[in-house]
Amino acid sequence: MPSRLPKSSCDKEGMQNSRKELAANCTKRDAFLFTIFPDLVGRDNDQIISKLEKLYTYGPYKPKVSISNNWVIREIDTPTILSQETAYRKTVALCEKRGQCGI
Repeated sequence: MPSRLPKSSCDKEGMQNSRKELAANCTKRDAFLFTIFPDLVGRDNDQIISKLEKLYTYGPYKPKVSISNNWVIREIDTPTILSQETAYRKTVALCEKRGQCGI
């Protein structure tokens, strides 16, 4: 019998709701996870969460990582990251155009 996803952002309803705000990514806490991240073998949930938070942090944006019913759930505020990246690129382009960059 296949494992059921936890009632969270990884279930169908949660994924639909979170797409507007966060990108949710779920991975079963099994051999595949440990194949991708061999340094997590033998680690407890808190250590796995800490490692994945560090791995998926982008600049000042830290993901929410949790483990529920043997599913590792990563929620990343992708829309904010992308909008900030777009604003940054526009600012740099304008700065370069005017020759006023202090970079």
